[in-house]
Amino acid sequence: MSSMNDPPTLKDTDEYDTVAHRKERIEHLRDKAIDMGNQMRMALAAGDIEPPRRDSQAAGVWMDDRKRVARTVFRDATEAFVREAFQIIATEEAQQKLSRDYMNKVHIATITSPCPDALLQEYISNLDGRHRTIAQTRKRNHANGAHDKRTDVTGLRQFVQLDSPFGVQHNPQAITSGSHVIFDSNAYYDVCELDWSEIYDVIEITTQALDEAGVGFDFESTDEWEL
Repeated sequence: MSSMNDPPTLKDTDEYDTVAHRKERIEHLRDKAIDMGNQMRMALAAGDIEPPRRDSQAAGVWMDDRKRVARTVFRDATEAFVREAFQIIATEEAQQKLSRDYMNKVHIATITSPCPDALLQEYISNLDGRHRTIAQTRKRNHANGAHDKRTDVTGLRQFVQLDSPFGVQHNPQAITSGSHVIFDSNAYYDVCELDWSEIYDVIEITTQALDEAGVGFDFESTDEWEL
């Protein structure tokens, strides 16, 4: 008798082919994700995506746009496909067949949130005179990307666990002289999402893992997309 802590298996149960049933469900969600990506790109090009709405009382400066909204809808559909695929590729049988650790070690994306230009301008505008050196140092670091923030996404498990979208805050510590605050910038919030190509890559990676696990798909045409 198995316990609740035993790993999932691919065994057929309940007098029907569980693997075939899962494959049908997975293939449906895969097709739906690809269709959603195409729909979102066309809707964005046609101007049919509403701009993101933010509470007027929200503090700080929020960086967000229609492109991010469209990619988030696409990613949500892709996440549903990946989660369903876990029912296959997370099983002990499948893990023994996979050439890589798709769940935890395959590189998905490195998402870079650039330090906002407006934040640099705050430094330049407010730190003059004897504090100009601080502004100039900030300007050099801004140019070489030292103040950019990066988020690595590794493995399909982290892909589904990462918030969609997720926020990155750019808000340096206040610059003080003794107890006197010389300058305290606005807080900037970059609303981040994976790029189109990175989300499509997740579909390909998941499909490859399924194929290695013995659950392949018969496609009527190649799944190609313009980026």
